[in-house]
Amino acid sequence: MKKISTLALALIAMGSLSMPASAQVNFEPVSTPTLESGWYQMRQVVGVTRTDISATAPRYVYSAETAKDGKYYFASDAAQKSDATAFVYVDNTDGKYAIKSINGKWGDFVAISSNTKPATYDITQMDTNNPTQYRVGTSSYWEDWSNWNYIAGSRNSGNARFEFSKVNPADNYDVYSVVATGDFNPKTMQITVTNTLDSNKGTKTVYNGGSFFFTKGTTVTQDNFTITEKGTTGLSKTVKIDATAKRLVVEYTLDDKENKYAALLASSKADIAKTGVGLPKAESKVRTTFDAAISAFESEQTYEKYVTLSEAQTAYYKSTDVQMPEDGKVYVITNVQQDGTCYYFSYKSEDKLKAVSDKSQAAQFVCRVVNNKYVFVNVEDGKYLVVAAINSSGTNNGKGYITEYDAQWTDLTLSKNSILSCFNIGGKRATSGNKQNGNFIVDKKDGAFNGWDMTESNTASYTTAFKLEEVSYPNTVTFNAV
Repeated sequence: MKKISTLALALIAMGSLSMPASAQVNFEPVSTPTLESGWYQMRQVVGVTRTDISATAPRYVYSAETAKDGKYYFASDAAQKSDATAFVYVDNTDGKYAIKSINGKWGDFVAISSNTKPATYDITQMDTNNPTQYRVGTSSYWEDWSNWNYIAGSRNSGNARFEFSKVNPADNYDVYSVVATGDFNPKTMQITVTNTLDSNKGTKTVYNGGSFFFTKGTTVTQDNFTITEKGTTGLSKTVKIDATAKRLVVEYTLDDKENKYAALLASSKADIAKTGVGLPKAESKVRTTFDAAISAFESEQTYEKYVTLSEAQTAYYKSTDVQMPEDGKVYVITNVQQDGTCYYFSYKSEDKLKAVSDKSQAAQFVCRVVNNKYVFVNVEDGKYLVVAAINSSGTNNGKGYITEYDAQWTDLTLSKNSILSCFNIGGKRATSGNKQNGNFIVDKKDGAFNGWDMTESNTASYTTAFKLEEVSYPNTVTFNAV
């Protein structure tokens, strides 16, 4: 550390000059079996991938100003920090720990900070002969890994050790915490608060739950802070400074809340009422969770329950535990574009498969399930559906059917599309090239078939989304063995 001049020492003695908190307080390692919640300085004293770390040459963990590679790791340095970035916050809730940067982001099992507090990891006193040393992490463990100068870690870092020194920043700083309240979802919205006052001795940017560290006696106003949001729109905010509690409070209100609540409830009730092919099974967990969220929100319309319902609806849309087409039943196959435009598989206008806008022209297909794949047979003439390849490639000059069963062409795969109740339908589409298999894909402008691979694609111009609508068919259909 730098030597303090005689003049500076004299000024300190007279009370006219203050020193940074970490210079005023020696690093005094705690040695208790458990750490209480509070502010600490933290340093690594045993390395694993770094051989230059020891009790006499520790690396000090600190709250970094900027992210590394877009991720908010804690940083480390051989020099002890002399400002508020030296501090980290240890949270002990019922013996489960988490460590937070002064910017408000929580460290997870490899010390990458995230917006939400992790469920659990441990800070464990490992050796009674070295009671000041602790291992940090569960399954994966913290350490200054491979000379990054950032704390990361791995499953192989269990021998890394850290020391903690308890501090009280309020002795030397006016500590203002950032508290966001009201109608916002911390999982989807990041709140960024910036303060560039010279008296701010911590990071210039913090997030919800973070803290600013001003020199004692600093007067701060709302105008000293810049607040931005990312990830959510349609919110209004009010900002106030609580000088007594030392808090910057940002309260959010969902715009047009009444109509948004009503719209979500209406769409959710309409969704849960639908049953059939492509929709979550009656006994599926995602359906019962969605149903419970609807009932809870209908009984008490709070923002928390609004978020829960919205998340349950999203999970319902994405569920792959859905009802599949059944062997022997008859279906109309409908392509569903993003704007709701529909095209129907048909053979009526030409001697090949077309996607037409007139539902009365739609072909009806009997489904046969063969080795977990699906065979569709036109009930009118027994044509077997195959992928309609562009440029007349594929089998039967790309006509989208063959007259005799051939497993390599007729056995199609169905995968759940992200559009509710829809599937991607794919199969063999060519005998050569790097995309011999592909999903059906239909252009919005004219219903033309397009070329693709087996990935899902939903855009304003084309889509791989198909709905299978069950229809009644009175005739008995006899099949040859497939």
